[in-house]
Amino acid sequence: MAKRLLQFLEASGDRTVARWLHFVKTPVALLLLGLSLVALISSSTVVAFLIRSTNAQANELAAKTIGGAIDRERSRISNETYINARWDDAAAHVYGTMDARWIHSNYGTPIARNYIIDAAGRTLYGHLPNGVVLPLDRMISADALRTLLARLPATELAVRRRNDATVLLTKFNGVPALIGFSPIVRESGPARWDRGNYRIFVDIRLIDDALLEEWSAGFKIPGLHWSRGAAPADVDALTDVRDWKQRVVEQIAWRRLTPASTALIQISPLVLLCLVAFLVLSWMLIRRILWLNNDLEEKSRTAEQAARKEQLARVAAEQALTDLHRAQIEGGRETRRREDAEVRHRAEMVAASCAVADRLQQTIGSLIGDLQLSANDLDVSADHTLATIVDQQRQAATARTVAVNTNTTTNDILDTLRLVAVSVDRIGSKAKSSAELMIEAAHHSATAQNANDTLKCSVAAIQDASRHIQGIHHATKLLALNASIEAARAGEAGRGFNVVAQEIRSFSLEADIKTRSIAERVDDISAATGTAVAVGVALGDALSSMAQAAQETIDTTEQQHHVNAQLRAAILSIESSTRTAHDALEALSGMFDETSRTAQRTRTISSDMRARTKGLQFECDRMVAMLRDTARSPGTATAVASPVLDAVAG
Repeated sequence: MAKRLLQFLEASGDRTVARWLHFVKTPVALLLLGLSLVALISSSTVVAFLIRSTNAQANELAAKTIGGAIDRERSRISNETYINARWDDAAAHVYGTMDARWIHSNYGTPIARNYIIDAAGRTLYGHLPNGVVLPLDRMISADALRTLLARLPATELAVRRRNDATVLLTKFNGVPALIGFSPIVRESGPARWDRGNYRIFVDIRLIDDALLEEWSAGFKIPGLHWSRGAAPADVDALTDVRDWKQRVVEQIAWRRLTPASTALIQISPLVLLCLVAFLVLSWMLIRRILWLNNDLEEKSRTAEQAARKEQLARVAAEQALTDLHRAQIEGGRETRRREDAEVRHRAEMVAASCAVADRLQQTIGSLIGDLQLSANDLDVSADHTLATIVDQQRQAATARTVAVNTNTTTNDILDTLRLVAVSVDRIGSKAKSSAELMIEAAHHSATAQNANDTLKCSVAAIQDASRHIQGIHHATKLLALNASIEAARAGEAGRGFNVVAQEIRSFSLEADIKTRSIAERVDDISAATGTAVAVGVALGDALSSMAQAAQETIDTTEQQHHVNAQLRAAILSIESSTRTAHDALEALSGMFDETSRTAQRTRTISSDMRARTKGLQFECDRMVAMLRDTARSPGTATAVASPVLDAVAG
């Protein structure tokens, strides 16, 4: 079908269409069209690959961020559970007869979800925000409860050495949750409990819709929610949440992230402008080369026409020489037939000689004139062709210079891009070091918070001791009063005992004053400790958030490193395209050089033709002169006519 269309357009007579069709068939046109097509396809392929890869990596990063958030919650629930389980007061009020009032005042906060169970898994205490508390074995699966009991440390010393709690990810009342558990033990002292008589503190952290909404706002992941079956039409990104056996508990879904597509839409006007500029420049280059090709073909046709004229003149000269040879043969025959009548026919011989001379001069003169005109036309055509080729070579040199400058500019831009990539890698390394320092600071903050908690417990113990001393003071005061009463009853015999009672009262008052002073200082220390604990908690939360952000910075830096590698591959592709364009200009310059050499050969042919024409003119003049001299010397006409005619024929 395409071949028939080309034949129809060639037969239509439109010279512009015919030139285009002829140009499309040339290797230069195919090379230019192929180069443009390769540039468009390679650019589109690179952009599409980068968009797809960036979108996929953004969703992978979102999945890693969600996993990191779950791990952070796991670490938080482990720390809180261990702090609430390793506590001397808790051990004192939980083991034996449980102090329900103390347990509720310390563990029953409004937002708390916790249980106290025994070593067999029976629920001894429970608290939930909604007030309805079911046994723990009805809120979690039997497999999770068995795993919880199986992972308990063997002895109280082993619990202290672990310095953290165990956390399981499972479902609590049908909702995915992190369940932290640890035996309740004392902070120090001899070990009294083991796996057979533990009281176990269980803390629950629900991963519910409210927490997912918090993550969605904090991590900028839109539409974060539990999939609960088939995902809606606008949600196509999922990540699995697995329990301790790597079984899928549930799937978290979100709207697929497309940062690269959004960025492409934002810069689409600039992309379209670059595409239009590329197409316009390609069109202008193709039109310029088409014009040069048509002009060169026109000059070639002119040179061919001049060569054909020269060929016709040469054929005419050969025909004249053939006629002359025939005339010579005829004259020789006529001379031999009329040798005996030389005198009678001398006049006819003279007339024939003159006629031959006139005919020879007329024919050769006309032939020589045509040859000189043809030679001049060849010179003019060759000069014009050479001038055109020089102009085209100048334009080609200009194009080559522009290409070289463009190549230099492109190389500078590519070098700049490489420096940018190296700078980004260097910045990424520094950001990674800063992130690691931030994570280490978060760990130190957690250690400081533990120390503050320990200090708070110590202050509480001092306050208990102060209250105990105050009780002793009241008892001593009562004792001194009783002693005074008994001394008064004894009269004189009890005076010494009364002195002792007064001294005891004095000591009691002094002890009371000191105790009150100690209590006031302990209250100040307690207030300062509470403030330090609050500040430590706030600082710990801030450092945890900064540590998370630092981890995200590390991940983003690694992602940028991969993008830099892809950018280097794109730079190599651009350099290859630039070298291909330079090779095309070099091939076009070679074509111009070949055409120039052809024009030089045409000029050499015309010069040689002019020289041969002058030689032919000289010989013709010499023969005509001999014939005319023969006509003026009748006595020697017969002897000279034959050699002259032979010379003319030769």
